Amino acid sequence: MYRMFFLKFGRDAETQSDELGVEYSSKIGYDAREMAGFFNTLERNQQASGAGDLPEFLSTHPSPAGREAQVGKLADEWRGKLDLSDPKVNRESYLKMLDGLVYGEDPRQGFVENEVFYHPELKFSLRIPKGWGHQNSPTQFKIAPTDGNALMTLSIVPGSSLQEASSAVLQSYGLELTEAEEITVNGLKAIQMEAGQQQEDQIIKALSYVIHHGDYFYNLMGIALSQNYDEFSPIFKTSIQSFSVLKDAEKLNRKPERIRLHTVNSEGTLEQVLKNLKVPAERLEETSILNGIPLTERLVKGTVIKLVGQ
Repeated sequence: MYRMFFLKFGRDAETQSDELGVEYSSKIGYDAREMAGFFNTLERNQQASGAGDLPEFLSTHPSPAGREAQVGKLADEWRGKLDLSDPKVNRESYLKMLDGLVYGEDPRQGFVENEVFYHPELKFSLRIPKGWGHQNSPTQFKIAPTDGNALMTLSIVPGSSLQEASSAVLQSYGLELTEAEEITVNGLKAIQMEAGQQQEDQIIKALSYVIHHGDYFYNLMGIALSQNYDEFSPIFKTSIQSFSVLKDAEKLNRKPERIRLHTVNSEGTLEQVLKNLKVPAERLEETSILNGIPLTERLVKGTVIKLVGQ
């Protein structure tokens, strides 16, 4: 029902990218079955992330489990076509290229902590409704409850004034304005708007705040079907009105974690190796997923694994 707010690229594009990835890697002699293993890692990561993920209906990606099976099948087909008896993997040379790479989200581009979204680069913070999932991208921050009955977005909009930026929001989403008011949000000039759109036999209602902060105009929008709007409107307002200038030095100067390589010097399970390296208990499963190796798998001396550190 919220298709006007979805990303432009759909599941078909992801499927085609998998097919081409298998074809290209096979033709240059690599073992494309390694791609299938990646989707197993992705599936484990989604299961471990819990409430941090957006509801499934907001995803433009096919399920990782389905992609793992399909990629494995395609890889075997191409291996047969090309008669690849000993395809390349080159695990260690690949890992060397990852050493020092930023792990997870770069906090400079926004991070969530204790139900607050902080953006050090743009110097703002925003409180997330309790229990809602979130997703950050270079162009938009999205928040939604697990039942999928509402959606909130934060994005930068073009314009040289609040009025111009507000008009751009209405035009971009095809919304019909019903009410507008000039206000301030934590000392920042803003325009609050209520608007709607007819979609087939349903009416979508939207609450939008266009806020001027620094060099940009921000559109913070909450949308829901008309029959659910009154339930979610107070939640939208509470979250949007928490938008404020970020001044906390610790948040502004947050450094990213990075991937660090470690060569195992004694045989043992991955769990034993990680515990010997003082990896916190709460990060054992995360590190296992990062390596694509179960905690129970035994590692031989000389195996190179990925750790996370500053």
